[in-house]
Amino acid sequence: MDRRHHVPKGLLVGLAAGALCLMALGGVGCGLFETRSPMDPGANTFPCASLDAPDNVFANLRKSFGQGAGLGCYTSVFDPSFVFHGDPTDVSEAPAGTFDNWDKSVEDQVSLAVANDASDVAVTYKGSPEIVTQDIDLEIRRYTYEIAYAGSAIPDTLFQGIAELTIRRSTSGLWQITEWFDLRDPAGTTTRTWGYLRSSYRI
Repeated sequence: MDRRHHVPKGLLVGLAAGALCLMALGGVGCGLFETRSPMDPGANTFPCASLDAPDNVFANLRKSFGQGAGLGCYTSVFDPSFVFHGDPTDVSEAPAGTFDNWDKSVEDQVSLAVANDASDVAVTYKGSPEIVTQDIDLEIRRYTYEIAYAGSAIPDTLFQGIAELTIRRSTSGLWQITEWFDLRDPAGTTTRTWGYLRSSYRI
């Protein structure tokens, strides 16, 4: 008679999964950035807030930039009339035409290229935004930001600057970004801006 203890198959699977989890946790923080959590490619699970409130626009912008699963969320925050203005020094130093005619169609193309190449990305707003203008259907806010980014097409990994963003509420009640002025942060440790990062992916 076989006297070996019988271990239920489900328990073995659970123990194996637990061991893998412990191994994964042990690797967190070993690299420059935190590794993205795997997502089911067949499920639309990205947490994109409704654009019925100004705060949601900026929250969606921050958390969806460079995220493949969040690409639709990112592009949705831009109004069809959107225009981007790069930092003046970035514009003068870039190859001719890099920042020309930067509208929503350019932003959509660039955001796709960034998301396709990004291996790690995290956008942080530093401190509270400066409210430049606040009206019932229009807001202008300035955010000081910092971005940790890793991608094969660009060697830089840290980007800092100031983004002055204009958002408007449409007749449908949704808030979207209509204009973006990007500036270098005089208190930052790098001159590489969000605009510089995105312009590196403009084809």
